[in-house]
Amino acid sequence: MDALTIIQNKYKDADKLRTVAHTSTEIYEELQFLIDRGGADDNKDVLQTILEKTRRLAVYWFASGKAMDGEAKELTTKALKLPTSVKFLEDEIEKDKDMVFTPKVVASIQQARYEESML
Repeated sequence: MDALTIIQNKYKDADKLRTVAHTSTEIYEELQFLIDRGGADDNKDVLQTILEKTRRLAVYWFASGKAMDGEAKELTTKALKLPTSVKFLEDEIEKDKDMVFTPKVVASIQQARYEESML
């Protein structure tokens, strides 16, 4: 299995996790609506427990998806065999970008490769 296939599989897995996270978020919001609307006290306690479990599940899935994105980025970095001068670039604050590297990082990589080729 080549690196591209592995990386693509990582991103597909992360997307699946985000889909599950969105679904659990919808369940959370619907349960919150039911709790806010009111009802029997017994039902409210049960719904509150379900709501908390759903919230934790959603957080877990989103975090797992983010971790898989990081793993895919590591694999991408290794597969590209980046020059040592750009391997340790610090990531900027992520804003849920779809790209593995920001345009600024890509420019740095290209500059480093150019400089290496000139040596």
